[in-house]
Amino acid sequence: MKKKTRINARIHPLDRSIKARNGKPISERLNTVMLTASEFAVLSKEEIEAARRVIRKAVKKRGKVLVRSQAFFPQTRKPSETRMGKGKGKIKNYIVPVRPGKVLFEIRGVTPLMAKSALLQAANKLRVEVGLVSGRDTFIKGSAPFFLSDDSQGD
Repeated sequence: MKKKTRINARIHPLDRSIKARNGKPISERLNTVMLTASEFAVLSKEEIEAARRVIRKAVKKRGKVLVRSQAFFPQTRKPSETRMGKGKGKIKNYIVPVRPGKVLFEIRGVTPLMAKSALLQAANKLRVEVGLVSGRDTFIKGSAPFFLSDDSQGD
């Protein structure tokens, strides 16, 4: 986050931030577990920080937690009962627009079960429907238990 903003706010978010891919392909990240967005949404910096704190507490300060979505887009608000005109309002909050497939958080260096439970706890702090990705396997929130292998789920 910038310490000082010269201009109040941008009109649109930067295209390169939204379209950017998150590092290596998923098949090359076999030892990581990621939390991805499943729908279009807007997240605030407070939501991202609350989710990060939950993850940090759940993994007991072990491993590496990477925050892949930073709130970069300033949101302005004029005071209530203010007349029209006189320029744009002051910066109220910073937000990040997310699209389906955007990686929000990534955990490395802990057991997959611990990482997945931490990410599911963090998903409760976000107002976007999310999915879990671990290596080549994709687990959607609300589906069958993610920690069961394909052969033990039963059909």
